[in-house]
Amino acid sequence: GYYFALAPLLIRINSINKLLASGKQMRRVKVGKRRLLLSVFAGTCLVVAYVALWTAVDPPTRRNEYEISEGLNEDGHTTVTKTAYCGSESNAWQTANVAWQLLILFVASVLAFMVSHVPPNLIQADTRPLSALIMAHFFFSTLRLALVLLHDSVDPVMSMAYMALIMIAECFVAMVIFIFPKLAANSELVEDESATMPDLYVRTTVLQAQIKGFSAWSSLREPATVFRFL
Repeated sequence: GYYFALAPLLIRINSINKLLASGKQMRRVKVGKRRLLLSVFAGTCLVVAYVALWTAVDPPTRRNEYEISEGLNEDGHTTVTKTAYCGSESNAWQTANVAWQLLILFVASVLAFMVSHVPPNLIQADTRPLSALIMAHFFFSTLRLALVLLHDSVDPVMSMAYMALIMIAECFVAMVIFIFPKLAANSELVEDESATMPDLYVRTTVLQAQIKGFSAWSSLREPATVFRFL
């Protein structure tokens, strides 16, 4: 499920960089919706195949962790604590899973870094927060990979608890960086759409001008709203 949050971001940032590079070379480029969706679908098939192989070869089962206490109970006997958790026989599957996420995020972080050097008037207003979101994902994925590599030296139950806390923190940071600002921006776009749009202007004047901040402003609004504003 984590892949579905990353793949569209990666493909979108890559498409933006490709458009900017083509624009500098005065080359025409076409970004097709079908091609973007097929890219996400191909990656999804790989993830599904990996999870199916993981489940067939080394399915998660109930596992027990035993710990002998140092002291004695009131009856003079040694206490053994039994803790149950769910896991696979080999830890390599989870390591490969997190490493795959880090690989995707590393590529996305490089692309996001490239976007940070693009003038604001050439990109959509939410592109920079999107880049910051990708870098935040990379940071938290690094923490998860470190936790997986320390699996043998950390109690399995505590390891799962730490993993859950990292993922909760990652979701919260993602909402603060991208989701909440996006919702706030969309709430400002609620306008009266009852005004009719004309189908034909008999007398029309064409003005060619550069309006500062117009690209960022218009990228968050519907075409009809931009048309009425102009």
